[in-house]
Amino acid sequence: MTIKHQQSEMSNREPLFINPFTDFGFKKIFGEEPNKDLLIDFLNELLREQNISIKDLTYKR
Repeated sequence: MTIKHQQSEMSNREPLFINPFTDFGFKKIFGEEPNKDLLIDFLNELLREQNISIKDLTYKR
């Protein structure tokens, strides 16, 4: 299979979406280190009225 063929196969697929309202989706979006900035922004929005601001967080496994 050539790269050109692989690209055309990928473009024929429907886009994948992750539902953040499911346990799997929430963990996939916010529970991985590369998406740490998304989780910090999300938590800061939730905690804005309490005048709490998260600057950094650490994932535990």
